[in-house]
Amino acid sequence: MGKSVKRKKKRRLRKSIKYSLILILLLIVGVIAVSFGYRKILFMGVNSVNASAQEYTTNKCLAFYPSGTKKGKEVARNLCKDVKEKTVFDYSEKAMGDYTVYSYENGVTFVADREGNEPHVSSVSEKGQIIISDYLRYTMKKSELDYAYTSKFLEETYYPEITADRYTYRFDGDNFIVTFPEYDIDVNIPISVIGVELGMNVGEVEKYVKPRYVSKDRPAIALTFDDGPNKAEDATPKLIAELYKYDSVGTFFVVGANLGPTTKVIIQDGIEKGNEYGSHTVSHPNLTHLDSATIYSEVTDIGVWFKDELDYDMFIYRPPEGAYNSTVDEAVPWPAILWDLDTEDWKYRDPKIVNQTIRDEVFDHCVVLMHDLHPTTTQAMVDYGMIKELIDDGYQLVTASELAELRGVELKQGTHLCWGD
Repeated sequence: MGKSVKRKKKRRLRKSIKYSLILILLLIVGVIAVSFGYRKILFMGVNSVNASAQEYTTNKCLAFYPSGTKKGKEVARNLCKDVKEKTVFDYSEKAMGDYTVYSYENGVTFVADREGNEPHVSSVSEKGQIIISDYLRYTMKKSELDYAYTSKFLEETYYPEITADRYTYRFDGDNFIVTFPEYDIDVNIPISVIGVELGMNVGEVEKYVKPRYVSKDRPAIALTFDDGPNKAEDATPKLIAELYKYDSVGTFFVVGANLGPTTKVIIQDGIEKGNEYGSHTVSHPNLTHLDSATIYSEVTDIGVWFKDELDYDMFIYRPPEGAYNSTVDEAVPWPAILWDLDTEDWKYRDPKIVNQTIRDEVFDHCVVLMHDLHPTTTQAMVDYGMIKELIDDGYQLVTASELAELRGVELKQGTHLCWGD
């Protein structure tokens, strides 16, 4: 009898465990079914604007993502991760050559090629290094980091120094993001600007314009150069290269006698490096001795050449010898850029004297007059290190129009920057 009772109890226990497991299983299935049904009901009738979109759902979230993309589901999952109320995420598509940019309304984006893969960079061209360097300097300066304004930083970020071992990269929508661990900073560059330099077919290529940032809270001066460009002894090219090395710019007032096929190349390089160009007239006359029609052509014909040959819109001029009167002001549609400090480099032709004059007399928001026509001026700025010295003294080297903005001067017809501005 005792054994029989024990066997019956064991059978009842096994049945009880069996039924419990079945009940638990049914509950799990039920929860899943209810949840699935809840999701179906919650998002019933919600469709993507993209016919081929896939769905990722949770109890509160529906995220559409492009089928065939390896990153799409991961992005959708991340979008729904912390959602606490009913939310739908849909995306738009923008074709970009061999790639497509997928964008959600909340700003999340990613890019994929025709096979659904993220882009991969196998090499960066020299122009690509230049763009990365330009954007790194721009980003650091815009972040108002003191180190970004030092000659040491500018030398170590000069484009030949931007090697692949110094950064990592990723793509985020239509941006190429370069991370520099040594500076703890991300640099965002539009793919439309740099893509072709990464070996990517991105369709229509955006014309590259060097990004510029001028701090309103730091000292600034404008170096201006008259009577060039001068290709002798590489006077103007060396000056442009040195300015660029230190992420600086100048304003060049050119004369018609020095414009032609060889100097066009120099000017184009200067424009691409962010420098500013103004008219110093066709034949360098004293404008106050001329009639209105001649004054107008003497000044603006230089602008016509720049527009026709370089697609550059000139809007400033410097009257030879600084000579102007009411007739000149009425005849010329542009503002006149004059100067605060005349280095008299044209008189002494001595780099040491030029540099000592600047050291003794320069001040914040000063416009400095020099002449790139003279190779000795380039020697002063480059070989004798005046550009670097000014950077080390804490100055930003900006264009004349940038300095006018810092001085609160509106550049328009009749304005004379420096003399009575």
